[in-house]
Amino acid sequence: MAGLHILAMNRDCPDEALVHLSPQVPLTPLLRTAAARNFFATSLLLLERRADLHHVDVRRGRRRSLVDTAARGASLDGDWRLTLHLLRAGARPEGAQGVLFAPLRRGDAGLARQLVALKVMPDVAGLVSLLCDVCAHGATVSAALLIEELGVPVNARNERDGDTC
Repeated sequence: MAGLHILAMNRDCPDEALVHLSPQVPLTPLLRTAAARNFFATSLLLLERRADLHHVDVRRGRRRSLVDTAARGASLDGDWRLTLHLLRAGARPEGAQGVLFAPLRRGDAGLARQLVALKVMPDVAGLVSLLCDVCAHGATVSAALLIEELGVPVNARNERDGDTC
């Protein structure tokens, strides 16, 4: 019931979530819901009450950590505080490429650098795929970051479609 309440909240309001918490309510599913809505304050409240920071969901064979979930919400509303907080607290993404996708596509090299500094690093194939994507969308600042700072080769082949960037 508390999870449905968090889903129905129009804004991040930890006091509203707190009213619906009882000692029997498992906190980790609520944290997952709050992270999906990118509710920073509510998520912090649940983490303080010992919700599992390292929780990983598996749906349709795909693994998603709280970082992945929060990053998806952040890519929709532009507020990356929760994602950065989770990373600083020790949570790790299951899909580093997906976490870096939105900042790179938007040309936000500063945020991408912060994420990389917090150990969000896709494998080589993921970096090449990101380079091809940002080049195709004209995000030259992001392309420069991938090539010059992360060492992605300019002429690498994208495993997804076999093209070079």
